[in-house]
Amino acid sequence: MKDDFTVLIQNRTEFEKGNPATVFLSLPATKEELHEAMKALNITADNPQDFFLNGYSTADNRRIEIPFDWIRDGDLDRINYLASRLEEMTPEQLEKLDAVMHSDFKPESLDKLIDHTYNTDFYSYVPGILSYKELGDYFLNDSGKVQMPEEWKAGIDKESFGFNAALHEDGKLTDYGYIARSGTDWKEVYAGQETPERYRIMSYPEAGRTAPAQEEKEADPKEGAAPQDIAAANPSRPIELTAQRRYRSLQNAQRKS
Repeated sequence: MKDDFTVLIQNRTEFEKGNPATVFLSLPATKEELHEAMKALNITADNPQDFFLNGYSTADNRRIEIPFDWIRDGDLDRINYLASRLEEMTPEQLEKLDAVMHSDFKPESLDKLIDHTYNTDFYSYVPGILSYKELGDYFLNDSGKVQMPEEWKAGIDKESFGFNAALHEDGKLTDYGYIARSGTDWKEVYAGQETPERYRIMSYPEAGRTAPAQEEKEADPKEGAAPQDIAAANPSRPIELTAQRRYRSLQNAQRKS
């Protein structure tokens, strides 16, 4: 759904001054939606250096751990495309991918993470298995891979059995479960390729020209109120450019670059 993945946008200059004005932009987004977010933070083609990604959030039931620097220093077009790929995944596929991100199988780049979304069957995943003893019990009694009389199983050390099973198939225990390569061939689809055109949104809105009458007012402060600054335009509650918002945990937000 549209609100499952959002990025936190700030104005770098204002952020460094201590002003936490923030816009949450739901991805995948259009160029027009991005420009709306930028304008809310007084970011235009005149000050592109102020565009600042400072975190992301996901819906609780569609969690995915992404290194903070992949977002902060990343290419927004690629992040936008990643969001579109995550949107297509089932909760079970996302849970498995999140386990991958917490394991030694974690991809080394955003491009490789996108390719993982095309290879959802490359890993097998057993949620809730957090120890070798639990893994041994799973292989002996639930996996269907071990065929022996039940009375024989009672004499097997489950922890040692689980350790050796993981070693044999190069499996990894994570904080969420057990994960191993399934034997399915890897398909490299995105890495090294250009982002599809429809997800290339990174650009800056043109700065609006001031009307002559407004220019006169700005030249003579007595004629009108001072222009509203970004702090006044953005109260402490962040602007959220979404249709509807649900509770989600904000990850890695409000960090300085």
